[in-house]
Amino acid sequence: MFTVALGTLTNINLPSLTYLSLANCELQGRFPEIFINLTQLHTLDLTSNSLSGPIPSGLGGLRNLASIYLDGNLLDGTIPSELFSLPSLETISLGGNQLSGPIPSGVGVLRNLASIYLDGNLLDGTIPSGLFSLPSLGTISLAGNQLSGPIPSGLFSLPSLETIILAENQLSGPIPSSIFELVNLTELDLSSNHLSGTVELYMFAKLKNLRFLVLSRNSLSISTTIKVNSSFPKLEYSSLSSCNINEFPQILSTAENLRLLDLSDNKIHGHIPNWLPSLETIYLRDMGRGAAGREEAADQLQPLFETKEAGKGRVAYRLFAGHGGNLRYMVVQDTTTD
Repeated sequence: MFTVALGTLTNINLPSLTYLSLANCELQGRFPEIFINLTQLHTLDLTSNSLSGPIPSGLGGLRNLASIYLDGNLLDGTIPSELFSLPSLETISLGGNQLSGPIPSGVGVLRNLASIYLDGNLLDGTIPSGLFSLPSLGTISLAGNQLSGPIPSGLFSLPSLETIILAENQLSGPIPSSIFELVNLTELDLSSNHLSGTVELYMFAKLKNLRFLVLSRNSLSISTTIKVNSSFPKLEYSSLSSCNINEFPQILSTAENLRLLDLSDNKIHGHIPNWLPSLETIYLRDMGRGAAGREEAADQLQPLFETKEAGKGRVAYRLFAGHGGNLRYMVVQDTTTD
């Protein structure tokens, strides 16, 4: 950890400076206005400090700025629209602050923007339509805010998108069908919103590059119908808890790289399929099976495991070495009243 006193920055005179990183330097107090005079800056990184107050609108004068990292501070107020008018901006990272208000509608002018991180703030309003016209956008992370309204279908018309994280907001309505056209998508997290409607799990198999799929804790109903030639060749992590699933999703048996699967808080019945031990970690909490269901799962799993921990509706297993493929840990838990 390197400490920099803001008072030592007041006389900076580096007109040709293009890169400035003061991340993790214990900066405190208001955002230093001196940075506004560094007109040749290409990268400004003030990550993980304790800067407070609003982001100065004067940053809009840094016309050469391509990357700005202000995440992990105590910044508040609204995001200045001037910041979203920088013609060279490629990365903007403002996560983990206390910023409020809507996302500036002028974001659509950032034709070079590749990554936008606004997660962990207090932003509200809807997702601006300007995001839909950014031809280079690859990553959008808006998780942990108070964004509301439907997910605009235009958001999923950007072929360059690889990562979409919209978790922990107040988004509602169905998942737009246009999402299944994002052939480059590797990570999708729509969890902890108010999304609704029925979604066919096999439709996500169209996304051949998908590695992380998280749809948990919405009001969705996930259908596990099997479709011929549907597979998940790169899927590694899938969380489908609280998705009104009533049977083990057999279609995921084709996911050869799947390591973690969370099917907690569903209504799944029947025998545990023989492909589950190919995973490393499985969560089956609150399956609505009650004590009888827990004992049924225990009977099926016991031959594979050397230790069993039980208590307060929880049955956890550690795999006996050499058995059951890759599986190392499974939790079968029911916290509901029998």
